[in-house]
Formats: sequence, structure tokens, C-alpha cells
Amino acid sequence: MLAGHTHGGKINLPLIGSPILPIRHRQYAAGLAQGPHCPVYTSRGVGTTNPPIRFRCRPELPVITLRRSGQP
Repeated sequence: MLAGHTHGGKINLPLIGSPILPIRHRQYAAGLAQGPHCPVYTSRGVGTTNPPIRFRCRPELPVITLRRSGQP
């Protein structure tokens, strides 16, 4: 499942991670995670919100190639 973007929390602190996220379930903050029924991919996105900063949370524009089952 593709799940939009979260900005990755915009700030990623060492040992703590992202202290503020716009979602309840932290495992879906960014990247690929296993959901209850299927894998879920959440992008960090490319923009910012106010204040316009990112710290240790690089912008991301993923390229995802979908293929039918059984294709190389």
C-alpha cells in the first residue's frame, strides 16, 4: 500500500527519532513497514511546513516500479 507522505517528522534526533509526527503509529513515519494486512510505504516527501526546516530527515521523492506477479 502507498501511503502519501509525513515529512518524516521533519526533525530526526539521534537515539530518539522524530519527536513530532502527524500520525499515531510511528512505524509508518517513513519508508517500508509491515502493516496488519500488507506492506505499507510512506514517503518523507520533498517540502517543509512552518518553520521551513529539516534536520537529519532528507527530502525524498521515491520512484516505485509496479510489476505483475511472476515478472522479473
